[in-house]
Amino acid sequence: MSAMRGAGVAVLVALGCAGGPHGWDPRDLEARYPALLEVPGHRLGDAPAYFARGSDGVALFVCRWSAQQPIPVWLPVSATPAEAAVIERALSAWEGARLGVRFEIGRWREAPPLAGIVFELLDAGAADEPEGAASTVADCAIPLEVARDPSGGAATPVAAELHYASIHLRRSLADVIGRPVPLSETELLGVALHEVGHALGFPGHVARGDSVMSARLQGDAARRWGRRVEAGEPLEAPTLAALYSVPSGGRVGWLPLESGKLVPLAELSGLASAAGLRGPWVRVNSRSARLFFRDDAEESYAAVVLDWLEVQRRPAAFRVLLNRRSKRLVDRARGP
Repeated sequence: MSAMRGAGVAVLVALGCAGGPHGWDPRDLEARYPALLEVPGHRLGDAPAYFARGSDGVALFVCRWSAQQPIPVWLPVSATPAEAAVIERALSAWEGARLGVRFEIGRWREAPPLAGIVFELLDAGAADEPEGAASTVADCAIPLEVARDPSGGAATPVAAELHYASIHLRRSLADVIGRPVPLSETELLGVALHEVGHALGFPGHVARGDSVMSARLQGDAARRWGRRVEAGEPLEAPTLAALYSVPSGGRVGWLPLESGKLVPLAELSGLASAAGLRGPWVRVNSRSARLFFRDDAEESYAAVVLDWLEVQRRPAAFRVLLNRRSKRLVDRARGP
C-alpha cells in the first residue's frame, strides 16, 4: 500500500503540462463583441495570442474552430475500448459546455491525419512522449499578410481558423523509482478534458479560479474535473465559452515592429508561396510562436519567434529563427 501511495504522489505531480498566463487585456474585445460580457468569469486574456504578419508589425488575435460543422476527431486504432470511452466522454462533456461545438469521431491506423483533432496514446518509453501526462499543439491557418486598419488593426477580424490539433496522451507515468504506473480512468479523463481545451484554441492556462484549464496545481484540477464529469456534472468552461462567443481571428492587439525584424517572415512567406508550399499556419505556446509551411512530403519550413511571452509585452524583443529547410530556401534565393 505504501508503495502505491508513493507512486500516486509521483503521478499527481506530473499530471499537468507546461505554460503560463500572458495577460493581454480583453476589454477592447469585449467592447467590440458584447456577447463576451455575457460570459462572467472568463480568463480569455490569460492565453498567448496567435499572430499574422503585416507590413509594419504583426496582428495578434484569437483562433478557434468553426462551429458550423462537426470537428473531426481521430483516435488511433490502438486505443482500447476503455481508453476510447474515456476520450469520448471528455468530448461529450465539451459538447455540453455551451461552446456550440460538435465532434465527429473516426479512427486512424498507419499515419495520423493532418486535419482535425488527432489523438495519440503513448506507452512508457515512447520517443515523443510529453514531459507531463500530455501535450497538445493547435495550428491556425492564417493569411500570408494582414492589413493594419485605420482603427489600429483591431476592428477587422483576421481570416484565421484552426485547422489541426494533435493531443499526445501518456498511458502511464513513472513512480518515484521509475516504474510506469498506468493512469486511472479518472486521471485520463481529467487530462483529456484539459488537453481538448487546448485543442479547441486556448493555448495557455487560466491563472486563477477553479478551471479545467487551470495553470496551477494542474494535477489536482485534472483529477477534480475528471471526478465531476464521471459523476455526471456539466463541464463549466467560461473561458472557452468566451472564445467561442467571438469570431475566430478576433484581434486583440497589434505589435508595431521595425521593418528589418519582419524580413525573415516576409522572405519565407514569399518564397514558400512561389514554391507552392501549403500554409501558412501558426502555432503558439508560452515559450515561442511558430509560423510554418509544408511541402508535399509534409516537411516543415518554419520561422520561430522566440520568447513569445516577452515579445507580447515588449515588441523590441521580437526575433526570428529559421529552421534548416527555411534557411536553405532563403539562402538559395539570395544567391552567393
